[in-house]
Amino acid sequence: MQYQSQFDGEQLTLRLSGNLTYNAHGDMQKMVQDILSDPKSAQIIDISTLDVLDSAGLGLLLSARDLCAREGIETTLRVPSEGQVAKMLAVARFDKMVPYS
Repeated sequence: MQYQSQFDGEQLTLRLSGNLTYNAHGDMQKMVQDILSDPKSAQIIDISTLDVLDSAGLGLLLSARDLCAREGIETTLRVPSEGQVAKMLAVARFDKMVPYS
């Protein structure tokens, strides 16, 4: 998994690409540390361009959301409308756990 960040003056968007699976654990930890080292009040985690998302990846997203929430940082997801990632989010009913933007 790779990520890029973009700040528009109000919120930070983190655009993830590649595969968000168990193997991305270290990359997600680095991303969360980057967020926490320079917190903004609102963050968007854009997973709309991910190729693959598995159950471990869902857990990593929840962990990132929880760590940010403890610091008062609101996170929302930007999600794809179709494909494997969209199906995984729908099956997990992820919209009930994390707000979408």
